Amino acid sequence: MATRSFIALKHLDDTFSGVYCHWDGYPEYNGKILRDDYTDRNKIVDLLDGGDISSLKTDHDWDRNPMPTGVLYYADRGDDAAVQHFQSVVDLEDTARGMGCDYLYVYDESKWICEDLSNSDFIPLATVA
Repeated sequence: MATRSFIALKHLDDTFSGVYCHWDGYPEYNGKILRDDYTDRNKIVDLLDGGDISSLKTDHDWDRNPMPTGVLYYADRGDDAAVQHFQSVVDLEDTARGMGCDYLYVYDESKWICEDLSNSDFIPLATVA
């Protein structure tokens, strides 16, 4: 069973852009990858520009063939799953919940914020091992 998450970027005008991620959304995996590997705003924009994600870090493609470790996008198999845009954090949270996401990750200025959508608790990713 998947642990779904939504990964978003807060813009200077207080709007958001984001994508769905199907696998391994819990803070100890996706949260750690985001915290450790996606600290540059331009790199985060590039991540989101690929659209919805199956896996944030995998070593096989859609046909289970080996590939260099990286992001597996739904667009890689031909799906139309582009980045979404939101006018408010409420719209962002509602969309993530509506997609069945367990966690919402938002990059805000210089840090990642993680919200456990099941109980609206915020998880400090600095403490994730």
